[in-house]
Amino acid sequence: MLQKIVDKIYAAVEALCMVFMCLMVLVVAWIVFGRYVLNKTPAWGEELSLMIMVWMGLLSGALGLRDDSHLRLTIIDFFVPKKIVRAVKIFCVLLIIGFSALFFRQGIEITKIGMLNKMPGLGIPAAWFYLAAPVTGILMLVFALERLIRNKHDN
Repeated sequence: MLQKIVDKIYAAVEALCMVFMCLMVLVVAWIVFGRYVLNKTPAWGEELSLMIMVWMGLLSGALGLRDDSHLRLTIIDFFVPKKIVRAVKIFCVLLIIGFSALFFRQGIEITKIGMLNKMPGLGIPAAWFYLAAPVTGILMLVFALERLIRNKHDN
């Protein structure tokens, strides 16, 4: 049951990242077209592309945590006993859980501060920009907990 929920969350975030990538290409293409052809750059363009890039970068980092696609060095796995490798993996996931909780908590604080400011080009509260941090913190927490449970059942 839990696995199906996490799979659906993962699929939704992956689809959102794909939409963000397409949007960013379109927005940046419009900015370039406006700058070099129309000699007029839209005021909202650079802010929107930056916001999309931040959201996509943070969310895709959470996706990488779930499917274990981050770069890492595993040469030590061949030289130490399997129990130590397992203990190190569990310790790393626990560190990620702690980081995720901190990322969420601090993200909430910066989002609250962002409610006081507006993004001049888009005319929306800057909190929408900063909201990527607590959302990513929650996703990382969910994916790390799922990974911890999966590691427990693997051995």
